[in-house]
Amino acid sequence: MSVLPSVACAPSAWAVAPLDPSFKAIPKSLWVWRTSLQQLAYVVEVARSLGVKRLLYSVPPDERASITRDAEARLRAELGDLEMIAVAGDNSWVFERSESGSYAVPAAVLQLLKIQANTGVFSGLCLDVEPQVLADWAGNAQQLCGGYLRLLESVKGLASKLSLPLGAAVHPSYANVAMASAGQTSALVAAMGLLDQATLMSYRQDPVAALRLGARATQQIAQSGKPWWFGLTTQNGPNAALISHFGSARSDFENRLEQLDGLLRGDLAGPHYQGLAIHDYVSVKALISSS
Repeated sequence: MSVLPSVACAPSAWAVAPLDPSFKAIPKSLWVWRTSLQQLAYVVEVARSLGVKRLLYSVPPDERASITRDAEARLRAELGDLEMIAVAGDNSWVFERSESGSYAVPAAVLQLLKIQANTGVFSGLCLDVEPQVLADWAGNAQQLCGGYLRLLESVKGLASKLSLPLGAAVHPSYANVAMASAGQTSALVAAMGLLDQATLMSYRQDPVAALRLGARATQQIAQSGKPWWFGLTTQNGPNAALISHFGSARSDFENRLEQLDGLLRGDLAGPHYQGLAIHDYVSVKALISSS
């Protein structure tokens, strides 16, 4: 019988003061990176305390082969009513080509699709591919977005055969790239035509600034009629004071998210807005625990 690999056990309880009910009531997704599936029960416990409904889970590569039908029952039991969305991505995927010159679906994606075909454990597939961070974005955005759209189209065809919803993390800059191949519509509009759902990475600590940065993208996504989430980050890194909630007092973090969600409700985000997406599990757990 195949089992998930054994690792050190996570703590058995999530000890933290209760969160503000208004904050907890906001529907949320949570990105999970570099975290063994052996810790899934603990991840779920933390997620529930935050009001999270969906886990955007990057399954460690060395554990993917262990997700068999034997392991499926344990995963489903630990998830309960939470959804697990499989995450995969590498920015270089916009350049993928097979030997024949046609677009080649990355091996990591094919592996996750095979797991889904065998177990059905995932509620969706999310691609985290960000052409806007590549060195030649400023002078080559159209071509890079063209590769990005070919990636989405290729993966969509395979995911659809499994009735697996395809999502992606999308950046506000895609709303400003006109694509000749898509009748001069933006790369974001073209992407939303291929996706079943999306998460907008409009990262700013200040809610009003986040909405200002993502204003055009929010409008285009809302018009797509697809379910979508508004992203924020709690990670440390370059420009963290501007773009991240890292280091915030817990009360300030809760208040900002309540403000952001409140501003999005109604006409601004449209009826298909689903809630907020927090990036990521490790950093938000530390933020909540330290306050």
